[in-house]
Amino acid sequence: MRWYAAAMLFTLLSPCGRALAQEGLPEFKLNNLKTSGLRLAESGIYIPPASPPIRVSGPRVLRVAAPVTFPENYPLYRPYQSGFVVMSGGFMRLRLGSGGDHGTDNVRFRGGISVQVDNSCGRAEIKFPEARFEDPLPGDEAFLFVRLSGADLSPELSWAEVICAADRYLGYKGASFTLPEASGDFALTETVALGGRKGLIGSTHPWLAGPAGTKQKLDRLCSRDFRGRMREYNAKTLPEELGGFRFRYNAGKNTLKISWKTD
Repeated sequence: MRWYAAAMLFTLLSPCGRALAQEGLPEFKLNNLKTSGLRLAESGIYIPPASPPIRVSGPRVLRVAAPVTFPENYPLYRPYQSGFVVMSGGFMRLRLGSGGDHGTDNVRFRGGISVQVDNSCGRAEIKFPEARFEDPLPGDEAFLFVRLSGADLSPELSWAEVICAADRYLGYKGASFTLPEASGDFALTETVALGGRKGLIGSTHPWLAGPAGTKQKLDRLCSRDFRGRMREYNAKTLPEELGGFRFRYNAGKNTLKISWKTD
């Protein structure tokens, strides 16, 4: 046994032996690791980086016009899948991208909020978020849920665009808007949560996901059964008037106009 071990050691130390070892084993070049995430040089395994800091503007109290624009591009933190994919309807599509800087699929949000307050009168226009997958896979969908609560002088409007990959929950873009009080003050909070932060929906939208800390699986947000039970939570079902506030929803533009007079 000793002579066998010595022979193996001699083989590995020799130039020929090193060549054989290199041919038989993968070489992991640590200098090739990308700073935006780990991509092992030979194995192709991708480990997504941590989610970027969540953007939360609020709650803020404002008395003047406050236009808000949504950021457009976010990584979904799932490894990019290249090659041919079979889309709905049976046709095939070729994905040639690389997933950008993070090596993941991306999603774009379009929308905005503008608020104008003039003493006791005011109006707001909300363009609800619309998620567009940059390079969609079969089953990629987004669903908008809207809720109006409270019948007093300052009801709250809350909404969330939930991002799904078939029956798997990926994250959301949402906001809560406490409508102006008699003083003209209002509060607006916006949240984007994808990747490791997607569980924040339990804190910002407990009416949708259940209170934070519950053991309910968030993937249920993407199930057909859940969407059926939540079908009343959409902009089309909003009342025309509540607590002195008037609501006008344009389904074609996916916009909601709110007007009020608080005196």
